[in-house]
Amino acid sequence: MELGERIYTMRAARGLSQTDLADALEVSRQSVSKWETGASVPELDKLMKLSQLFGVSLDELVTGQSPEASTDTNTQETAAPVPSERSHGQSVAGVILLCFAGLVWLLLTILGGFLEGLILAVPFALCGLICLIVRRRAGLWCAWVVSILVDLFLWYGTGIRWGMIFQTLQWEASWNYTRLAMAWGMFFVLAALIVATALCFRREPMARTRRNLALLAVGTAVLMGLVAAMYLPIWGHATYFLTSFVLQWVRTGLLAAVITGLVRLRAGAK
Repeated sequence: MELGERIYTMRAARGLSQTDLADALEVSRQSVSKWETGASVPELDKLMKLSQLFGVSLDELVTGQSPEASTDTNTQETAAPVPSERSHGQSVAGVILLCFAGLVWLLLTILGGFLEGLILAVPFALCGLICLIVRRRAGLWCAWVVSILVDLFLWYGTGIRWGMIFQTLQWEASWNYTRLAMAWGMFFVLAALIVATALCFRREPMARTRRNLALLAVGTAVLMGLVAAMYLPIWGHATYFLTSFVLQWVRTGLLAAVITGLVRLRAGAK
């Protein structure tokens, strides 16, 4: 396979058009077209940007061989099969979590606590399903699910939510400082989740294309609109709780997505 064919294959695999790739490299679309047809060859700095954008080494982009393969061309070793992205251990963990969820629910139901058993079993069941279904970053998504469920339980059951940290300076002893400490703990856990999500995706650079920039801009605008919606009056206790809880986690998800997108965009620009 020639260099132009490799550029075309890698570009298509990432869902980029010639215009998108040209924007990311700050060249014309015609230049990209010439590279892919073999009419011209990218300059060295463009090759380096292409390798970073596609997440491959310069050798692999130019020669089609990974560095490990090129150093072992004279060996006769049989290549090991590529393992599945979801490891066997992850599948086993998923089955164990599902069995544990069923056991917890069954024991508490026998003791007369059907609802309590259901509440305690749901986190284990959802994490088990994530381990069996999701191929990558199952631990990260389990952490998000557990965080949402814990937040739901604390907010509905005790009224504690991380937004209480904004009342720290006005907090009174009669309000119970333990509640404030728990709110701060929830906030730090949430911040750690957002940072961990951004770090997990930083190795997947995102091209600085118009489409990606537009998506980030739209996401930021929607996030700002939802933050402004915090100050709108919402009537009715049940409506207030459900709407506030859903809006809070939509805002949190959008914030994590925007921060992760910026980190990936910065990685793609290097």
